[in-house]
Amino acid sequence: MVKIIDNLLPSIFINKLDSLFNGPDFPWYFVPKSINTDNNNNQFMFVHSILGDEIAPSGPRHFKSPFYDLFEPILYYVDKHLSVNKLIRMKLNLYTNQHQNIIHTSHYDFTDDKKPANDVNIALFNFTTCNGGTIINDKKYGSVRNQLLIFDNTCKHAGVTQTDTQRRIIMNIGWYKNG
Repeated sequence: MVKIIDNLLPSIFINKLDSLFNGPDFPWYFVPKSINTDNNNNQFMFVHSILGDEIAPSGPRHFKSPFYDLFEPILYYVDKHLSVNKLIRMKLNLYTNQHQNIIHTSHYDFTDDKKPANDVNIALFNFTTCNGGTIINDKKYGSVRNQLLIFDNTCKHAGVTQTDTQRRIIMNIGWYKNG
């Protein structure tokens, strides 16, 4: 089941964030595969990790973006609809226009021994209205600016690129159901 919340953020707040990450100085990082097991060269994106754990050459490390404080208030708006307990990850995904709707590989964000972790919630927040979207359990949800999708981590999902805007930007948030 997917919970949809329209108009999550006040316009002044979402516009401030838009100007930040659509500006020339925001650090986006190229990821050649949206899922490590992908062999499709068209399934790339740019990301900015706001908070979470990542694998570095020296081993796993906890990461917190210098922009975290600007994005943290989003959690309070999400928490009004579903309690946000222990945060696992917040990241931004940027999909570029590839002149076709490319469906990325369906996946679970968090797994234990290749099985989906069943104690995690996922929220996807759309910063862009476009003809891309997200497929959750084989149903496509369009990308609607200022709309939040909340679902259980046991639901497979996949991003879909757009053809009608230069870029599609979403925020992916994951947290434990019981902190």
